[in-house]
Amino acid sequence: MGDFIQTPNSISAFVYTGMPTGRGTLPSSGYFGIDAGLAYSAAAISQTQVLVSFTTPITTINTTASRYTITGPSSITVSSVIQSSSTQLTLTVTGSWSGSGTYSLAILNNTIGDATGKFNQGVATFLGPSSAGILPLTPPTVSNVNPVPGTAIYINQPISFDVKDDTGLRRVIITAKYQRAKIQEVVHDGYDFGFSYLGSSNVISSISGGFHYVMLRDGGWPEGPILTTFAVDTSGTENV
Repeated sequence: MGDFIQTPNSISAFVYTGMPTGRGTLPSSGYFGIDAGLAYSAAAISQTQVLVSFTTPITTINTTASRYTITGPSSITVSSVIQSSSTQLTLTVTGSWSGSGTYSLAILNNTIGDATGKFNQGVATFLGPSSAGILPLTPPTVSNVNPVPGTAIYINQPISFDVKDDTGLRRVIITAKYQRAKIQEVVHDGYDFGFSYLGSSNVISSISGGFHYVMLRDGGWPEGPILTTFAVDTSGTENV
């Protein structure tokens, strides 16, 4: 088993040769016979997703959502888990994030493992989306439409409405479709009014959170138009 020797300072010790039974290599760190666990980090990448990253490629995965728990200033629940790369998982979450604060992700033992036999260890802390600078993905809205859609309109009656967004608008494109004539026109391309909408009745004014539009086709409406608004905010969220 070993050879009994006398060390220079006269303290008895055993010197063992070979490896302990059942082990082929020495542990990479920590005490003899105890491997360090599989470390991971977490980051909120949107209001509904948390990205979990591991230090090495993962080969064993239990995607049962209840094994993943997020705690913090508000209640956040993990609803689904998918592997998004060899070293990452994406958690889909529900709940209302606090405006600020730190959250913690805990994964039950033996949920995630790698090819060397290491399993997840520890708890990952991360900032909520607002603290991390990730704004809610709320699309732009169209409101205050006059006259009310679906009602009769006069030939020379302007149409007005507001387009707003909580993060700011990047671009708004408006088109008008005429079913009987089977044509579709660009009312505004995000920079200028279209060729048939250059009259003085066509106006855009700034309002809180967006713009107020007033428009009337040159020469009047040939029929009741179908107006479509395509809006994109500064976070890239669209209203379609």
